[in-house]
Amino acid sequence: MLKSNKFNIRKFSNVDPSKLFDFYKQAFNLRHKVIFNNRNWLYRISLFGFEPIVIEYKDKIVGHAGMISNKIKKKGKIYKCIWFVDYKILKELRGAGLGTLLCKEWMKISPHQLAITNNNSIKIFKKFGWIEKKNHIRAAKIINHLKWIPIVKSFNNSFLEKINFYKFFKKSNYKKLAPYKLKTNILTLKKNFLANEKKKKNNKIIIFRDEDWFNWRIKESPFLDDYYFFKKNDSFIIIHLIKTVNLKRIHILYSSCLDINTEIELSMNITDWSIENNVDIIWLNSDSFKDKKYLSKIFNYIKPINFVCYSDNKLIKKNDLVNISGIEAIDTDSDIIYST
Repeated sequence: MLKSNKFNIRKFSNVDPSKLFDFYKQAFNLRHKVIFNNRNWLYRISLFGFEPIVIEYKDKIVGHAGMISNKIKKKGKIYKCIWFVDYKILKELRGAGLGTLLCKEWMKISPHQLAITNNNSIKIFKKFGWIEKKNHIRAAKIINHLKWIPIVKSFNNSFLEKINFYKFFKKSNYKKLAPYKLKTNILTLKKNFLANEKKKKNNKIIIFRDEDWFNWRIKESPFLDDYYFFKKNDSFIIIHLIKTVNLKRIHILYSSCLDINTEIELSMNITDWSIENNVDIIWLNSDSFKDKKYLSKIFNYIKPINFVCYSDNKLIKKNDLVNISGIEAIDTDSDIIYST
C-alpha cells in the first residue's frame, strides 16, 4: 500500500526537466522526444497559463495528465476549455488509485473538459460523472494492404510499392487538383480558414477557432513542413503527411467545404494523390461521419472512438457540452500521437 506522504502532485514546469524527459521516455516510448521538445506548444500553455500536472512518488514522476487549452463558443459567448491528453500512470503503480487522484486534481483546472480516450481510461472518467457521445468515428483507407502483413512488411519498401494493386485500377473521374504546400501558401489558407469559420452557425457549441488559434495550431506547428492542403474555390482540406521508416501516412486534419460535392471531389483527389505517391494509409477522425455517407465508400475501415466530456458550469451544462459539433483531428492530439 502506498503511503500518502510519499507522493506529490504539481505542475510539470515545477519539476526537474530531466526527470520529466525520463518519464516521457518510459511512458510514451517512440514519441517522447516530440512531446518533450514541443511541450509548451503542444499543451498551448500560453493561452490561459494552464499546464499539465504530474504525480511524484519517492521523488520520481510516476504519472502525468496533460491538457490542450482551447476555447469553445456558445451563442456568441466564449468559454475556457481543456482537452484531456497524455494521461498515464506507470505500469508498476497502476491499480493503486493514483490515476483517480490525478484525474480528480486535473478536473479542478477548467470548468469545461473534453477527451478522446481508450477503453481503460473511460471507466475513470465515467466514475467522475463524464458523459459519452457515441458518434465519433476513426476511419481509414488502407492503400497498400501488404504493409500490414507481418511476414510481407519486412520486404524491401520499393518492391511493395510497385505491387500495390490500387495502382492498377482506374482512378476517380474528377479533375486533378495538386496539393498546395501549406508553409508557402499560409496567407491564402488563413484568409479562407477565418472566413469559413465565421460562417458557422451560432446556435451550436463549437470549438472557437480564431486567428490566435490558427497561428498556434498551424503557423507555429513544429510539423508545418509536412502540412498540405487541397483547395477548390473557398473550400479546402488540410492534410498531414507523416513518414516513418517503412510507412507513409496521410492524416486528414481539418475539412472546410462549403458543399458536399466539393468535399467528395477534394477527398477523391487526396485518395488519387496518395496512390500516386505511395502513401500506405489515409486516416480521419470525425464526429459527423453519419452525415457524410459518401465517406464510407472512400474509407474501408471504420471504428468508433470514445469521446467524453464534463462541465461543472451552469452556463454550459455537461448535457449541452456533449452536443459540441465540428470536432476535427486537428483539435486534439489524435494526429500528433503518430509523430516521432
